[in-house]
Amino acid sequence: MWRFVAVSTVALLCWTTCSAEDGALRVFAGANLTLPCPHHSEVADPLMVTWSCRGCGRGPAPVTVAQYGRDGSVSRSDGRVRLVLPTFQLHIYPASTQDAGVYVCSVNNAPSAESITVTVEDVPRAPQRPLVVSFTSRSAELSWAPLYSQTGASALRYLLQKRRYDPPAPWDLQHEITIPDNRTTFNVTGLKPFTAYSFRIFSVNKVGRSLASEPSYPMVTHREPPSGKPTVVKTFSPTADTIEVIWRPPDRSEMNGEFIGHVIAYRPRDLDGAEWTTIDLPGNVNETTSYIIEDLTPYTEYLIRVGIKNMVGLGPYAVVRETTLEGVPDRPENLTSRCIPTAS
Repeated sequence: MWRFVAVSTVALLCWTTCSAEDGALRVFAGANLTLPCPHHSEVADPLMVTWSCRGCGRGPAPVTVAQYGRDGSVSRSDGRVRLVLPTFQLHIYPASTQDAGVYVCSVNNAPSAESITVTVEDVPRAPQRPLVVSFTSRSAELSWAPLYSQTGASALRYLLQKRRYDPPAPWDLQHEITIPDNRTTFNVTGLKPFTAYSFRIFSVNKVGRSLASEPSYPMVTHREPPSGKPTVVKTFSPTADTIEVIWRPPDRSEMNGEFIGHVIAYRPRDLDGAEWTTIDLPGNVNETTSYIIEDLTPYTEYLIRVGIKNMVGLGPYAVVRETTLEGVPDRPENLTSRCIPTAS
């Protein structure tokens, strides 16, 4: 004769991954789900125990989850399910949302008025692909739509990640943005001008985070005037009326747009009211990195400025000073002569 001892409450089988009330059990997806057979304390051979579930992600009709036959055989609905003998507890691991439903344990096909309602809490579904609805040179406004699951797992908040798209870069995990409520729009700030970005969103509830959404389609922030200036490497005067300037362009990240040329401006240092003479040097950013300024005044100190420009405007100048070499003195003009008598 089998002796079957029933557990009087579901709470005895619930640990940190679930919560229990009379006739109900709430468990997290991925946890152990163990149910007692809340029935008679003693049954006689021949014995047949059947666990059935109504709901359980398989339709509204009850389905057999596990069964112990009179010949001692055990049948199961899938590999996650097993019967713990001799108590006939139903053990499911790992639990999934399809295991949510109303469970009944019957002995020898006898009707049972007792049941256990199981709710499986899971992470929410990933939201839909975020859309960039507007942007500036340093920000982007995003919008997305949540996807709801049949279990009702909804997002309590969202997480946002970004990455540079060109040149390709990994997702920026260190600067992940937490959106503190379940709103579905957000303005991302702190972006760089004229830079391609992509964004993705995670849904989060008390169970955990969802998979990542599909990344947004790439976008490029607006241009700004260059924020960097060239580094002047060397200046010298090859001749009395020329000065050569050699420089290194700023980093690409400081150009903030398509490079269209360098600009050199100069004037005598001591003539405060003098106008700057400006020279535009179009071309590739790395092709032109030196220039000889001609037709200068010998032995004169000049202020020289070097900058870059893009399609939006001109960036800050690098300013240096250099003095032309001394030249050959000019020929004297308007000479006069006179006789000086000698002493006798």
